[in-house]
Amino acid sequence: DLDNFKTVNDTVGHAAGDYLLRQVAERLVHAVREDVDTVARLGGDEFTVLLPGLVTDEELEDLVGRVQGVLARPYRINGEDASIGVSLGIARYPQDGESADEILHNADCAMYQSKGPGHRGFALFRRADDAQVQARNRLSAELRQAISRQELELYYQPQVDVRSGVVTAAEALLRWRHPEHGLLLPGTFIPLAEENGMILDIGSW
Repeated sequence: DLDNFKTVNDTVGHAAGDYLLRQVAERLVHAVREDVDTVARLGGDEFTVLLPGLVTDEELEDLVGRVQGVLARPYRINGEDASIGVSLGIARYPQDGESADEILHNADCAMYQSKGPGHRGFALFRRADDAQVQARNRLSAELRQAISRQELELYYQPQVDVRSGVVTAAEALLRWRHPEHGLLLPGTFIPLAEENGMILDIGSW
């Protein structure tokens, strides 16, 4: 998954975004094993790589390192260099699923985990993470309804000159009064808003 790809489309246009996707695809094809691996774009800014025959963690880490290395190099967009982050999720057959749908789903869960703290841009699927990812996806979907349902609130925190005691400014603090989870602090939902493109709507609100 390309991180914040929507921002690319919004700032430089869809034609430039499409050109970036083609560059990513070409680099992926050259990073994997010829005549063995398969690279596919499933939609949007998500790519899937099928890697048959990889057995050891060392083989997997070597390939992940190669993929991260080629995708980290700057891209040429509209005559200028641009960089974009990537998040990789890995699921293995048969321990992480016995069907193609299950493997893809679990790789997707791992990819979302790779965006969190403590990861180096990639994550292996773990069963314990699946519930967290499902909860995160539900919260992201609910955030899209938060404005229309009037669930967002602003709190104003005064900034005071300590010498005179006069209020000189105020800081606007965003809160989400979730119908089930109560008052949520920005750290819970702002990263989701940035990922799903809601941050601009929230800013306008």
